[in-house]
Amino acid sequence: MHKQLALALTIALLYSGQAIADTKSGSDSSKAKTNGADKTSKSSPSKAKKSPDKAKAKLVIPEQKMPRGFKEALTYQAMNVYDKAIPLYMKALQEDPQFISTYNNLAQCLFKRGQKGDKEKATQILAQSLKMDPNNVGCLYTKAIISESNKKYDEAEDAYRKILEVQPLNFRAVQNLSEMLFTIGKRKEARQVLVTVIAKDPPEEHKKIYEQALKNLDKAIKEKSKSKTG
Repeated sequence: MHKQLALALTIALLYSGQAIADTKSGSDSSKAKTNGADKTSKSSPSKAKKSPDKAKAKLVIPEQKMPRGFKEALTYQAMNVYDKAIPLYMKALQEDPQFISTYNNLAQCLFKRGQKGDKEKATQILAQSLKMDPNNVGCLYTKAIISESNKKYDEAEDAYRKILEVQPLNFRAVQNLSEMLFTIGKRKEARQVLVTVIAKDPPEEHKKIYEQALKNLDKAIKEKSKSKTG
């Protein structure tokens, strides 16, 4: 029955090479451009002389630059070369400890590399980032994935539900939470996740997937009930 639900909810658990924290509104990485340059727009001297009032009226907010090494680390992460990405992210973290995406991506790389102690380090790094930004969707998502892999389902569920408090239509959180709950036998809770998101009027393509998953889930629950009574 798990396979039936999975067919209706298919999506990769991790997206290597992406600064997942970008999904959080107002996150540092959403302000950073791909080249890491601080492209603060300024009025040209000639325009400023012609219309000083207009120039003063413009409020320019400088964009936060990517720390040195972040872009290169991102490239290595995209190629799954974690041994090269990890030290670059660590240097980027030293340069700018406030750049949340560095924490998230470093945790992802450690988790994906999977050497002894890597999961523990990833968990510690995420704990640091979530102290600074408790509602950061990217860090919460990575925490949920790691917790689920450690069979700490309560922690994973809590992280997924926090994501859905911030972004009620987050497709990956809905998918992973409902599938995890189904897998560990919490079928009614899994069903409620799907019912809740459908009621929030998600995008049509997502709605169709949720509705199909709900049908599969109801069928599984019905068959489970029959097997008990039979």
